[in-house]
Amino acid sequence: MAEIKRLSHTHEMMLNWLVLNPDRSLRECADHFQVSQSWLSQVIHSDIFQHALKEKQEAIALRVADSIPAKLRRAADIAVEKLTEKLEETEDPDFILDATDKILHRMGFAPQSSRNPLGPPTGAGPVQQNNFFISAGDLEEARALIRQVPVEPLPAPQVLEGEIVRREDT
Repeated sequence: MAEIKRLSHTHEMMLNWLVLNPDRSLRECADHFQVSQSWLSQVIHSDIFQHALKEKQEAIALRVADSIPAKLRRAADIAVEKLTEKLEETEDPDFILDATDKILHRMGFAPQSSRNPLGPPTGAGPVQQNNFFISAGDLEEARALIRQVPVEPLPAPQVLEGEIVRREDT
């Protein structure tokens, strides 16, 4: 099998045809360019052609991957603008309530449910975790102090009509 040294204009057209027609067979490609299927197979399976095909496919995939988020942002902007216009124009209370409910849910102000276990933000601020480290000597000293303090047993609970009630002796 003869290896291709460089891609010709015809090879570039075949490359483009394959990228534009990924669902078509190699027989259809050979027929389109009026070449034999065996010759087309040699060209397509050459290292230089495979490298060029991979580069072209990656470039297209990158362009598509970059354009999708931009299109989604544009669509979201249009949808929000149109919704805002409709909300300003309408007097329909059901539409206003439904739109407000959906907007607040998307913004995180949904009521607590199994799908939204945290509920609306409380404004309590961030959670803080404190870690304390002590030496073995400090721990032993603390245990010795605890042993010195007499511990009074808790009074026994009193049961009245099936409920446990603590007796207050103090």
